[in-house]
Amino acid sequence: MIAIIGSASIISAVSFIIWNQNVPPVAIIEAEEIQQYNTDITFDGSKSYDPNGAIRRWEWNFGDGGTASGVVVRHRFSAFGIFNVTLTVTDFWGATDQATFSITVHGIPPVADIFAPTFDNKKTDVPFDASGSYGVNGTIVSYEWDFDDGSNGTGVNILHQFNPSGSYQVVLRVTDEWGGTDEDNHSITIDNTRPIASFVADAYNIAPGTTVTFDGRGSSDPDGDPLTYEWLLGVDTLIGTEAIITYTFTLSGDFPVTLMVTDDDARNPLSGGMVDVIRVNAAPVADFTMNPDPTQTPVSTGEPINFDGSLSYDPDGFIPINAYYWDFGDSSNATGQIVLHTYMMSITYYVTLTVTDDQGVNDTKQVEIYIEPE
Repeated sequence: MIAIIGSASIISAVSFIIWNQNVPPVAIIEAEEIQQYNTDITFDGSKSYDPNGAIRRWEWNFGDGGTASGVVVRHRFSAFGIFNVTLTVTDFWGATDQATFSITVHGIPPVADIFAPTFDNKKTDVPFDASGSYGVNGTIVSYEWDFDDGSNGTGVNILHQFNPSGSYQVVLRVTDEWGGTDEDNHSITIDNTRPIASFVADAYNIAPGTTVTFDGRGSSDPDGDPLTYEWLLGVDTLIGTEAIITYTFTLSGDFPVTLMVTDDDARNPLSGGMVDVIRVNAAPVADFTMNPDPTQTPVSTGEPINFDGSLSYDPDGFIPINAYYWDFGDSSNATGQIVLHTYMMSITYYVTLTVTDDQGVNDTKQVEIYIEPE
């Protein structure tokens, strides 16, 4: 109220009503952008507000002929497609605001289906086929694969190599043109194939002190894995860890040599082995005596001589001499450790004894003798 005082000392009172300018409300819609048809969908307008008052009405239009009122409402679409949902809010002064929300309503989701083997080997192209998948109310537009090993792929048909071995859960996710999705899971076990050990030696029957080279480069792994090498002499004596090694045999005997190769599979490494035998055999020593001995006393024609090879021996000890062969130098010969022979002509002869052990290794001794005339 304002008081006015005039010159006649008359006081008048004038009243004014002053209106503040109204600010319109703000409409806000919250909802999921992709939904399935024929299901109840919640639309939330509670985030709407009035800067200088309160909202009195929330009115919804769902773009399919359906309407509703209220802060939070539910609506069921009976068809699929893209719908523009409108919320109109009105405050107590009649001011309004409108928000529009686009929602994709899809039909029955597509069906994902994987066809693939349940067992295979690592580092091989395993085929995965999603052609059995199908859309119900729309066309499938994407096929996404998760191979459970950190790698992914897309497409109806795809090849994938697994490494290392083990069990994997492969997931296929299909999406149709309306955004509907489905997933299928497929369990596959990937086997590790055992490597194949193979080696050669540059000698298998040797004398003590011989150095043998062993070459394991013929070993292989069907999966293509790198290999590690372990060479064993006998049961557990490690003699090398490279593909090619050398070893010097100092003792006589039969020595089994084993090559073990192991692949580098991270989950289930496998080994393969090969065994071969190196035979270490010292040559026998030929020696003999004669009685009478023409090198010591005269022996005449027609006089029998006893040839005795019992002084011959095999250094290995446990491998006996297997054969004695005598060449008397007069076109005659004999076998046996002790033999008799008579010379019929007075000339110089060369007597040779050849001894052989049971491994076929031999040695010879030759003696020059002269037979006197009778």
